[in-house]
Amino acid sequence: MALRDWLLFFHILAAMVWLGGSVLLLLQSYRVRRATGDDRVRFLRNVDFAGKFVFNISGIAVFAFGLWLVIDSSVFGFDDWWVSLAMLVVIVSAGLGMAFYGPQTGKALGIAAERGGDDPAVVGITDRLALVASIELVFLVFVLWTMVFKPGS
Repeated sequence: MALRDWLLFFHILAAMVWLGGSVLLLLQSYRVRRATGDDRVRFLRNVDFAGKFVFNISGIAVFAFGLWLVIDSSVFGFDDWWVSLAMLVVIVSAGLGMAFYGPQTGKALGIAAERGGDDPAVVGITDRLALVASIELVFLVFVLWTMVFKPGS
């Protein structure tokens, strides 16, 4: 097996973890809307854990292996729009994690510790997390589509 095969394998594996984790947390976020405050707090703790240990690691791996694949390729390059789009979405997603998901989850957990998981502010933050995650998932699926079909190539 060539280096490219291994790079592609780990790139796809990391993308599967990222996309699968996103789908699972999104489905759980809609389920927790009808749950009690304690369930909502458990969900937010899971989001916090997944952000730190699943999405950070898989996002870095997707980016690193994808970058390496492009650098190693004689066929595809950064001038292919789908490569640039994928890199942009990974960077934006990482930015959302650092600037939105992490702080909002921490804020919701702090409010829940003081006032309980049924507090309207906690419910509102959980709903916003789900909305942004839904939009982000659409972009991730679109990037997956472009990776498979490579339009314009």
